[in-house]
Amino acid sequence: MWLTLASLVQVVARSSPTDKTLLVQRLNGALLPTNEEEWKEAHPGASWKRDKDKLLPGYREEWEAARENGVGEVVGVTGDGTNDGPALKSADVGLSMGISGTDVAKDASDIVILDDNFSSIVKAVLWGRSVYDNIRKFLQFQVRPQHLGGACGGRAIHERVPPSVHTCVRL
Repeated sequence: MWLTLASLVQVVARSSPTDKTLLVQRLNGALLPTNEEEWKEAHPGASWKRDKDKLLPGYREEWEAARENGVGEVVGVTGDGTNDGPALKSADVGLSMGISGTDVAKDASDIVILDDNFSSIVKAVLWGRSVYDNIRKFLQFQVRPQHLGGACGGRAIHERVPPSVHTCVRL
């Protein structure tokens, strides 16, 4: 039930720092305890046998079992204060404010928004997607000729006949 509800969340505003960190960890699986010792360190005074499935953020093995292929959600977090540091660090993409943000938030984040304007986040996402698309297109462009050349060369060796341009293009 927790995973179903958490995966429906799109934007969380005005939440406590602890709630923000727990939500990020449950969505993307970052910084979850991976063994009993780490879990006990995160939950002092709690019993591993009795409480391991009751206390959040849980543990890595339980998280992976609850997800298909053990893959979580991609989570972005914005923050400007010291208390936002753990959530910014746990997130896949942490965005902090450059003017009003604390040094702790800036250090924990991946991207610092220099003008403290949330519309800059939209611009950063658009630029990021553009860069990603261009890298993907470049790799596709580079890989295709190499595979085509290998296919033509392999066919020529197998058939003991030099491949013609028409044969290579047809492949």
